[in-house]
Amino acid sequence: MKFELYFTRLKPMGVSDFETWKTQNQEAYDLLLALNARARAHCETQSPEDGRISREQGETARQILADLSTIGTARTNFYNNIDYACDVEGLSDTDAFYQRYPGLEGKDYYATSAEIISAQFDDRFDPSQPDHKIFPAIHMASSTIEIPIRQPADFQQPEGLTPFCGIFQDAAFILAGCWYEAIFPGYHGWNKLDD
Repeated sequence: MKFELYFTRLKPMGVSDFETWKTQNQEAYDLLLALNARARAHCETQSPEDGRISREQGETARQILADLSTIGTARTNFYNNIDYACDVEGLSDTDAFYQRYPGLEGKDYYATSAEIISAQFDDRFDPSQPDHKIFPAIHMASSTIEIPIRQPADFQQPEGLTPFCGIFQDAAFILAGCWYEAIFPGYHGWNKLDD
């Protein structure tokens, strides 16, 4: 099955060791360095509200967001946090969770594509002394994720339960290895695109 995940109002959680991250992610670091400079120049000429860059601001803004999207992804977190996934689904154990979603494997799944629709680069970022402020806040993003669930045609979703909530409730957005969290809980969702 294919799903769209969408996220709003995300802030970067940073990385545990910025220098190690920079060494291990040199290409992403170089891109983020360049995007911060491009975003700053764009904001100086366009003066967007709150420094927020969005697709509606023209080709330069669209290209900044498109380039930023190349290092973004989303991922499920049900396997990493299976007890929470079972609680969300109202299930007593892991076996019951996997029985509800036949075909689901014991692993988390990554998005096949990601699109950042709106972002805000930190104007306090100093390229001469780079640190975690290199990661922008993300105001809106979406991604596509495929999961091998084979539900029978007569499957009945338990009453009062949002479909697939145990799989996606704890999903995360990640930018070049930096995990993001919602500023307010519940600021993400999902839609089934096809079987």
